[in-house]
Amino acid sequence: MWSLKLVIKALNLEKNEQLVISENLLSDFIRNHKIDSYKIKHEVKANFFREVECNHPLHKLGYKHNVKLFQSSHVTDESGSGFVHIAPNHGLEDFEVGKKNNLGNESTVNEKGIYEDSIPIFAGLHIFKADEKVIEELQKSKNLISNNEYKHSYPHSWRSKAPLIYRATSQWFISMDNKNLRKKALKEIDAVEWIPSNSKNRIFSMIKDRPDWCVSRQRSWGVPITIFVSKKQKKPIIDSDVNKKIISLLQENGVDFWFEGSGESFLPKKYNSSDYEKVTSILDVWFDSGSSHVYVFKNKGVKGKVDLYLEGSDQHRGWFQTSLLESCGVYGESPYKSVLTHGFVIDEKGKKMSKSLGNVISPKDIVNKFGADILRIWVASSNYNEDIRISYENLNRHSESYRKLRNTIRFILGNLNGWNTKSSIDYKELPELEKYILHKLKKTDSEIEIFFNKFNFSKAFQSILSFCASDLSSFFFDIRKDTLYCENENSDLVKSTKTVMSIIFNCLIRWLSPIIPFTTEEAWQCWRNEIDSNAELSCHLLKKSEIPNEWLSPKLEERWKKIFEIRDTFLLSVENKRNLKEIKSGMEVKVKFFFKDQDYHKIAESLDLSEILIASDVSLSSQVDEGFENHPGKEHIFCKLEVSQGFKCPRCWKIIENFDSSNEICDRCKSVIGAI
Repeated sequence: MWSLKLVIKALNLEKNEQLVISENLLSDFIRNHKIDSYKIKHEVKANFFREVECNHPLHKLGYKHNVKLFQSSHVTDESGSGFVHIAPNHGLEDFEVGKKNNLGNESTVNEKGIYEDSIPIFAGLHIFKADEKVIEELQKSKNLISNNEYKHSYPHSWRSKAPLIYRATSQWFISMDNKNLRKKALKEIDAVEWIPSNSKNRIFSMIKDRPDWCVSRQRSWGVPITIFVSKKQKKPIIDSDVNKKIISLLQENGVDFWFEGSGESFLPKKYNSSDYEKVTSILDVWFDSGSSHVYVFKNKGVKGKVDLYLEGSDQHRGWFQTSLLESCGVYGESPYKSVLTHGFVIDEKGKKMSKSLGNVISPKDIVNKFGADILRIWVASSNYNEDIRISYENLNRHSESYRKLRNTIRFILGNLNGWNTKSSIDYKELPELEKYILHKLKKTDSEIEIFFNKFNFSKAFQSILSFCASDLSSFFFDIRKDTLYCENENSDLVKSTKTVMSIIFNCLIRWLSPIIPFTTEEAWQCWRNEIDSNAELSCHLLKKSEIPNEWLSPKLEERWKKIFEIRDTFLLSVENKRNLKEIKSGMEVKVKFFFKDQDYHKIAESLDLSEILIASDVSLSSQVDEGFENHPGKEHIFCKLEVSQGFKCPRCWKIIENFDSSNEICDRCKSVIGAI
């Protein structure tokens, strides 16, 4: 109920005239109009206005109709008088009030923003130029108490920034409820995998609450709505013969022929073209995009659904939604199995990229400076669930990641040059280190497959990068450099190393080809030219590697956890001596270990620890004496480092004590060279 008061004001009012104003606005009204005295006659309740009819303020100028009062929740008493005028043809709330009270929907403004000829006084005047004229006529009629400028938040075109006005027109709609389209769509949303999962709630609420879909637009371009409407009955022609003729003519003459051709040219002889009106509206462009799955999928004869739709978060009200509605309407199911929503690209300060701000980083500029693969690494390593920052500093960091991957591939290809894959060693005959690396390879491959299947590209990329940096470059390759560079190339140890490197290369190429396709293709062509000429023509034609399950060994992994503890203790001690400038590398020391736990002692005895640690000499002690040290978290392992005083072989760099000075190189290197 409105609580209103009747107020007599010392304004330009006729004798006995009274004003009705909202109680909450009374004090502002008195102050703004500098009224010294007034008298409240009585309070008026809401039901009073149901019987009131007012003269139009310009009734003497031809506006003869009376004006009724209606209650509506969109009218507030924050400013003004608590009353507003409505135009059912030119505003959503006004339209709803008019529809509720059967006010009709007479057009007062045409499509050019000009008052219709039926509007007295203002006919032919543009609405943005009418304000002064309206005020002038109200003042002449003595029906305007006061006026002031008000900055109204009008709707505007987001492209041109030009102001817009609402105007009710006859349009074409797709009903959400007549054929249960809403229910079908909501049911199908549950059958789709939404990535991230909370995006499901967003599209569900949009479909649940959305009105009927208006699919017509009034523009001078676009795909036409090819329908004829009866002038008398206002109903469309639904006739397959008409549709076939329209399709035939548009295929022959192009889609613009719909606007150029006469109605007679489209309608069969059984129709009198003068009785029908050709629709000149175009389809909503979102209807076009929503039908894309039909032309790239259904019309190709492919059954089922598309695996993945991928776009930005704004497409929940766009492409994702229109595709869902159209597919549910025609086929009764969603067009996709999964939908992935990504964020938008922003600059390093978190601002949206804009030409006017000058903060746009062009993909072309990135490709020219860094190459396409580094841009793809940036995409693959980003958390697309959020807005993604980009800067040249960020890209420089990704360049380092790329360099690590490229160098890993180069190292493998360089050492496999001339390798005959037929010389591969069987898994059972491989050394323990190689078996452990294949265990890590299998484990990493399983992780990457899971991440790729869930479209978690950033975690897949980090798994690949971690494997290359930690398991290969700083561990396996570091250890096996001595083997590859110094051992006889026909030895089983070299063949074992190259067998595993060959397997690693084939996995790396498959993992990385979706992320850095140009680099992997370049590497693959080197492989074909230098190692295996019978290999697939392109790495992008390769199928997934099937890695044997027997390579996965939890028991081996537990054993190597202990070996890594020994290695970490050694490396920490080496780092301490390096900081003291006593040595440059672990190769310059001989190390002695003592283990409190006999399991570690047995493991150390079963291995060539000097090979794993890359040290000149390793021995085990049965007790702890002076010079032994341990490190936090590894109190059960003690080690003692001494600088080796022997001869440094110029070929393999190992330091040999009790070396025969008549030899120029160590015995192993001499044997290898002799065999060559």
